[in-house]
This record gives sequence, structure tokens and C-alpha cells, in this order.
Amino acid sequence: MRPDSDEPADRDLRSLLSELDPKARDTLRRVLIHDQADRDAIASRLMRYRDQNGQDWADIIDMLTMYPEARQKVVWLLGEIEAAIADFASSSGELGLLPCRPPAP
Repeated sequence: MRPDSDEPADRDLRSLLSELDPKARDTLRRVLIHDQADRDAIASRLMRYRDQNGQDWADIIDMLTMYPEARQKVVWLLGEIEAAIADFASSSGELGLLPCRPPAP
């Protein structure tokens, strides 16, 4: 399965990832890029929260660690989402928290 495919499962994953908070997307991408030992340590720390969210994130990281192709696909999709957001922001004149300049007269 190619990362740029338009299969229903890929569209669903892309949609789910795009609904994450931008900081969560960035954190997830950075975690998935780290090496195995770092991902294991992060998953262990998340499980310490002893709530469902911490357990869910740890399970997701563990599962993606066991399936490198899936992990690479998620990293690629997260990068694609961020690039699309940055492209939209630059084309619309909105750059993060910077105010938009009004069009020149």
C-alpha cells in the first residue's frame, strides 16, 4: 500500500490524524521518528498516567513500532497534513499567530 494512495482506509487514517490537535500531531510524528528504545521509553511513560488516553497512546506507539511500514506511513501522512496546512496558511496570508496584512489598495 502506497502512502499516497486514496484507498478508503488511507482516507480514514488521514482524516483521523488531521483531527488531532496540531501539537499532538507534531509530538506523535517526533515520537514515531525516534529509534526503538526511545519509543519504548515514551510508551512506558504514557502508561504511567493510568488513564485511558495514556494507555491508548502507548498502545498506538507499541503497535506502530511492531509494524515499521505502518509507522512510516503514519509519519508520512502527518508530514503531508502539516505541509498542506502550511501551504494553506501561506497562500491565505495566515502565518500562525501573525496578523494578516490587508490587501494593498
